[in-house]
Amino acid sequence: LLFLHGGDAFKGSGYFEEFGAAINSDMLNRLQLDAMALGNHEFDLGVAQLASFARANQFPLLAANLDVSAEPALPAGLIQPYVLFEIDQQQRAQRVTLAQVQQPARVVAVFGLALQEMKNLSTQTGALKFQDEIASARQLIAQLKQHGIERVIALTHLGHQRDLTIAAEVEGIDVVVGGHSHSLLGDFRA
Repeated sequence: LLFLHGGDAFKGSGYFEEFGAAINSDMLNRLQLDAMALGNHEFDLGVAQLASFARANQFPLLAANLDVSAEPALPAGLIQPYVLFEIDQQQRAQRVTLAQVQQPARVVAVFGLALQEMKNLSTQTGALKFQDEIASARQLIAQLKQHGIERVIALTHLGHQRDLTIAAEVEGIDVVVGGHSHSLLGDFRA
């Protein structure tokens, strides 16, 4: 079981308005998230607050299409492109690095994608650069496959229609866990 968050932990509630990002880190850490996508509302308080949020988290914040090289307020490594989980004999997921992978067939990779037009949605993205979602996904999956990793989850904050596009245009994605559009999926008549 992996517990994944599709982004936008900031805003939308009275407790966030009162306590800010620190309360979100505390709550999400207590829930024991495995990973979270970078959503547009994570920029509502600016890049420095996003960096504080990422530092406080006990789980990785993911965006494979984010270039932080020109933004000093968000040091490299705070937002990661992907995270790996090795599944043991008891079906438990253990976070591992690429160097620690023992059996690639037992590894699940989770990579993040943020909206490539994030700068159009948020004025507080600083000097961050958001790269093409499809090209970034293809490049990362190719790297993972070179290491024998075949199971891949895309953890996105793109919206349902773009998730469908990613699934159709990028080979090698097994599951998409998405956020942003708040699309209700499934049959809820009962």
